[in-house]
Amino acid sequence: LWGWHQLAEWYNDTGRSAHYLEAASELVRLQPGHPVSLTMRGEAKLQTGDRDGGKSDLRDALKLSATYSPAAAILFDACLADDEIREARQTLAVLQEHAAVPEVAVKQILLAVRTDDADGAVRSFAEVCEGTGQSPFPVQSALNELRSAGWEERAERVMREAWQGGGPFHPWVPIFWVESGEGRAAEPNERVRAADACIKAYPKFMPGHDCKAEQ
Repeated sequence: LWGWHQLAEWYNDTGRSAHYLEAASELVRLQPGHPVSLTMRGEAKLQTGDRDGGKSDLRDALKLSATYSPAAAILFDACLADDEIREARQTLAVLQEHAAVPEVAVKQILLAVRTDDADGAVRSFAEVCEGTGQSPFPVQSALNELRSAGWEERAERVMREAWQGGGPFHPWVPIFWVESGEGRAAEPNERVRAADACIKAYPKFMPGHDCKAEQ
């Protein structure tokens, strides 16, 4: 079983979707009724063009374990891609209940952008900006979505308010603000203040020191 699982992951990581489906199907045969196996087979089916079959496997995985967030995350992406907004919203609710992480807020933004809900997208972006972790991905991807929707100025204001507000903020927020249009137009000492806020909150976070050195 372990070998098939490792093989399936390797096929997925290397983009060999047909082989991924074969290995994941074998996992389901060996371990029927397991959310991980069903999720892998569902993902593989989506990759090989079986949209309905893939989403069905993912729904079955969530019926077995509503807390298994990878199944919900993949199903949300698939429903959104297929313009199935109602089911995407329902799946997002499962994620929000069981996985309160910045990546879920990013998915909230994706849905808000698709439904032209600017206020909802900005609220979710504020959650991302107040989030934990040191990966730039949540902030960067959320910011890109807001920019693509034409809400860049509102996003920049949220970032500025996050690092200036005295509360918790993601370490990449002041850096991305410095690099934004609003940051570039600000006075140099304001950009230094943003870098200093990052360094004060995260003394060992080297991108903050690099940001200050560039000002």
